[in-house]
Amino acid sequence: MESQENYGRIVELEGKEKRRDESNSKYVGCFLGITLISTGIIISFTGIGALLGIPLILAGIISPFVTKKKDLTNYRVICPTCGFEVLTTKKPGITCKACKKRMVLKGDRYIKID
Repeated sequence: MESQENYGRIVELEGKEKRRDESNSKYVGCFLGITLISTGIIISFTGIGALLGIPLILAGIISPFVTKKKDLTNYRVICPTCGFEVLTTKKPGITCKACKKRMVLKGDRYIKID
């Protein structure tokens, strides 16, 4: 059990727990790129399809480089109601898994709203 002053405080995790798999966005970008390139090549074999096929191929080439990288840093939050430790990314509002009470981010702490 944590002391009362640590309730609601956000603590950044260290080591392997710090980040979730952030490379998923790159995998999605590569998959999208392969799909767009393949579709563009197939459409380009038709006569008029080159008008659509070439832009699809170009979009497939640049898609792995423009996929959005999200901030997935994990944080440890002590529930202000029951003291249960909740692992979360920094969200404006979360629900405690133990007491099912809702808490919202205010400044650098989570406060209970129920």
